[in-house]
Amino acid sequence: MIGTTKAARPRAPYWELMAAILTLVVLVAGAWLWQAPQTVSAGNLAQELEQWNAGTSVSELLDAGYVEVTDVHDGQDATIEHFLEETSAGRQSVLRVFSRQDGDLQIRILWFDPYVTGKWIRHIEGTSVDFEQPQGLIRALSWRGGEVDGSGEYYAREPERITEGSATQVRLDRRLDAARTSWMEDETWPQPTVLYSYRL
Repeated sequence: MIGTTKAARPRAPYWELMAAILTLVVLVAGAWLWQAPQTVSAGNLAQELEQWNAGTSVSELLDAGYVEVTDVHDGQDATIEHFLEETSAGRQSVLRVFSRQDGDLQIRILWFDPYVTGKWIRHIEGTSVDFEQPQGLIRALSWRGGEVDGSGEYYAREPERITEGSATQVRLDRRLDAARTSWMEDETWPQPTVLYSYRL
């Protein structure tokens, strides 16, 4: 009949539910794919260090975003301080530094690992052991002479700042895994590691 229109075909009652589920799946998959490359692990950072060889130059490291910490900086270094701020806030972050010692390069990669938990040793003095249960620690891998030290080290997330004269040292205190550490009474607790120094 002229002037009549065909009635719209009703949608299946489950169509909107299926569309919502499909949208959710796409969003979750996208978030996972975005997050996967951002995940920091000792394995992938060790692989990064392994790319350097004994002939690596200072200019190559600087071009790759590494910060030199051999000498005292004139003022706080923005890259290092940003790493420390992220670490203090409990956010995953990575810092790449290097120094020159007796003509040799030493490269270090530090990162905050928020998944480090359990019982850790803060300090040992004689037979007295001070424990803590941190929510994440700074970890570090080092490279020297073309070789990567895969043992790694762990540090407190909050740095210590010591000012002597016009220079301030930023130090990281060691932490040892209580479950894996055997300690002799006459051993000396490791000295803090100097991350870098600056003058204001």
